[in-house]
Amino acid sequence: MAFQSRFDELLALLLDDVATVVELDELVAIITEDAVKLNQLKDHLVLSDRLSQYEDTRRDALRYVESLKTRARAESASDRFVEAVINSSHSKTGRQAAQPGRPLSSRVWVWIGLAVAASLLIAIASWPEARRDDEDSPTIAASTDPAREDATDSGVAVLTRVVNVVGANTSTWHEGSTLIPQTLAWDKGVLQLEFYSGATVVAEGPASLEIVDPSHIICHFGKLRANIPEPAQGFTILSSTMEVVDLGTEFGMEISSDGSINVQVFEGKIELYETNSERNLATRQELSEGKALAISADGLSKSIDSQSLNFISPNQLSTLTSEASQRHLENWLEQRSVTLADPRVIAYFPFDRQATDDRSLVGYAAGGKELTGAIVGAQWAEGRWPGKSSLEFKRPGDRVRISIPGSYASLTFATWIRLDGLDRRFNSLLLTDKFEVNNPHWQIHQEGHLILGVPDPGVVATHNYRSPQVFQLQDIGNWVQIVTVYDAADQQVRHYLNGKLISSEAFQPTAQGELVLGDATIGNWSPPKGALPSKIRNFNGRMDELTVYGVALSGAQILELFRLGRP
Repeated sequence: MAFQSRFDELLALLLDDVATVVELDELVAIITEDAVKLNQLKDHLVLSDRLSQYEDTRRDALRYVESLKTRARAESASDRFVEAVINSSHSKTGRQAAQPGRPLSSRVWVWIGLAVAASLLIAIASWPEARRDDEDSPTIAASTDPAREDATDSGVAVLTRVVNVVGANTSTWHEGSTLIPQTLAWDKGVLQLEFYSGATVVAEGPASLEIVDPSHIICHFGKLRANIPEPAQGFTILSSTMEVVDLGTEFGMEISSDGSINVQVFEGKIELYETNSERNLATRQELSEGKALAISADGLSKSIDSQSLNFISPNQLSTLTSEASQRHLENWLEQRSVTLADPRVIAYFPFDRQATDDRSLVGYAAGGKELTGAIVGAQWAEGRWPGKSSLEFKRPGDRVRISIPGSYASLTFATWIRLDGLDRRFNSLLLTDKFEVNNPHWQIHQEGHLILGVPDPGVVATHNYRSPQVFQLQDIGNWVQIVTVYDAADQQVRHYLNGKLISSEAFQPTAQGELVLGDATIGNWSPPKGALPSKIRNFNGRMDELTVYGVALSGAQILELFRLGRP
């Protein structure tokens, strides 16, 4: 049989249960790099599982339902599919037990990682209770598979300050970002990087800085000030001319594009070696506290007056940071006035703390009409900037009760949040009390997806318009803008993160009519009276500004909102 691709051939071997360990590894490598092929593999496994049901004694209705429930409890979600595959294929036990050229025995660890995940899709789709609770289907317990590995982190540093930065590829840089090995290049402004080793580097643009690992960077050009505590001793900065090895100190370096260097030691001492000398002692120089050195592009060095060098101090950096934050806040205050006057806005909550009543969240409807929410449990906290307030949601009861009148063909939901965790299967942003036809539920899935759930008329199950994963562990504690657009004109739902389009999905064929918000809850869910006990949907984090537009905003308009509100 001729196959269109190696993937098709490997898939056939897998479904025939004759794939070897080597072939399975090859298949895993393909699907981890290609989302389309991953989905194709899922579809084939679902079909295979369904066909196998007709050969299974579990065809009896009652026994079949019970088996589906059991299988559902065994796997946390279909989204964990890849993780299960990889862990199965690379588990130490599996490799020791199998030989590279030997076919896998029927449905041992391959189907533990693959078929169980696929059968979960069937379990969820076939569940008798799968009705309009959308998202509100029974929570599936997390897998306790001992082979599942802990979450990993590829980061080596954290970007802790971004001040007045200008550059072609800097729009995604923000304070709190985890940095993996990469090159950072910018034209103007100051960055502060805190490395996992404990070293802190302040870099002034124009600069090009290559992050290698927690203890090594390469500076092609730019101005650096490094503070190296004892645990980070040995931190190394390389240039085209010299390699600087810190011995537990604080020093500054200015590297020109031609390779010449000025270096000054503020405290302690450093060692300098010629680059590519493999730290040959014949090239070694030592520079101690209070000394400064100029090194030409051809390696010639001479002592210079340290007073002639001007490296940014910690106090200067703090001042620059405060001034930049104040400018951002002033720009936002101007934009706030524009939003209040925008006729497209149907609900706007700037999250301003009121001196006389701090248990009310004052908002505004179209034309500036006041729209007040009742704060329950949530506490006031610092927002995106010093002097800007936000609400912090932590406990299962924390929420804000609001009411937004009217019905709308299109809606745009926009907010700034600082996520502190994804504790629930569904984490509320804005949920209507009722979850009936055309009542939208905007929330974040535990796996990090943005979701807009909208029940359509005449349909039992709710469709969730879901983005790809946008939140990971590294995003915890960072301020981000998220926007979801329900666009009746273009017949699609779009999700945005920090001004950039993440995904778009066409309306379901059954979608019709206008969306209705009415009584609703920010940061939680308050089902209609009598629906007790209520399912916990509390948001864990801070929210600073929430706007609902009665129209579909364009991508350019959303990007401008991000630019004006960016901390």
